[in-house]
Amino acid sequence: MVCPTYLEVSDMTLSSIRKKKAVGATKNSSRKRKTSATSLGCTQTHVDTTSFPFLKLPGEVRNMIYSYLLVDYDHPLRFEARSRVQQGRCSVRRLYRARPGLPDRDDLPGQLKGSITKSLISYKSFDSFRKAQRQMTFGVRIFEACKQINQEAAPIFYGSNLFTFEAVPHLYTFLTHFQQRLPFIAKIGLATVSPHPDHYYGPKPFVHYTLASIFLPLSAAINLEALYLNVSILQNLSGCAPLAAQNLFWNASAWMYMLAVQKKNSLAVLDVLKLPPTRNMSSPKWAISKAGQDAFRTELAKKLTMV
Repeated sequence: MVCPTYLEVSDMTLSSIRKKKAVGATKNSSRKRKTSATSLGCTQTHVDTTSFPFLKLPGEVRNMIYSYLLVDYDHPLRFEARSRVQQGRCSVRRLYRARPGLPDRDDLPGQLKGSITKSLISYKSFDSFRKAQRQMTFGVRIFEACKQINQEAAPIFYGSNLFTFEAVPHLYTFLTHFQQRLPFIAKIGLATVSPHPDHYYGPKPFVHYTLASIFLPLSAAINLEALYLNVSILQNLSGCAPLAAQNLFWNASAWMYMLAVQKKNSLAVLDVLKLPPTRNMSSPKWAISKAGQDAFRTELAKKLTMV
C-alpha cells in the first residue's frame, strides 16, 4: 500500500476544503436569494389543481350560487332575433343596456314609472360590451357543466329573470327557440307589434307576424305570472277600450282558456296581464287612463266568463 506524501495530502485537503467552501457559498447564496425573494413578497404560490366537489354542497347553497351567476335583479334580459346565414337557422342574442341609469318599471315590476321597455337605442348587442358579455357567458356556461346542474339552474334562470322584447318577431323567435324552457318562465314584456326595419336582423318571414302569433307558443309557459304589454300594443288593438278587449280576446282566446285551466280560474288572465301605469290626467289614449283600463278589464272579464 502506497502512502500519500505530505504534498499529496495537503493538495487533497486543500481541494476538499475548496469544495466545501464552494458548496457552502452556493448554499449561502441560495439562502440569500430565498431570503431576498421572501422579503420582497415573491414567494412561489401553490396552485391547487384539484376539482371542487360542487355537487356535494347542500342544495340551498347551490341555488344561491345559481342565483348569483344567472339572475339580474336590476335589469331585464332583453333578447332579439338573429339570422345565422352560415348555419341556415335563426337564434336569439341578448342586448345590454347602453347607458347607465336608474331602472325603469321594465326592470323592477311593480314600480309605477317608465314604460314597459326602453327604446332599442338604449340597448346594444353584447359585441359592444365585452365585460357584460363575459359575465353573461361565464354564468350561462354553467348549464354546460353537467345534466344535474342544467336541471337545477334552469328554473332559477328562466323563472327569476324578466325577459323583454322590442317586437312580436323577437318574442316569437324566443318562444319557439326555447320551447323546452317555457314552463319555467314567469315574466315577459313586449313593447310593440312590428320591429323597426333598420334594427331587425331576424328571419324575414317573421317580420310580418301579428300579436296573435305569440299566444299559441306562449301556452307552454304554464307558470307565467306576468305579461307586460306596452301602450303601443294595447292602442294597436283599438282606440276604444271595450273594442280593444274584444280584439285581444279573439286573438288570444286559446291561450286564455289554457291559462284558466292551468290556474283553475276563468279570470286568471286578468291577474297575469299587466297594463301600463295610469296617469292622473285626461288623455286620448285609454291604455294610460284608469277609466280606460277599467273599461278594458270589464269587457275582457265578460268575454272570459262566456267561455
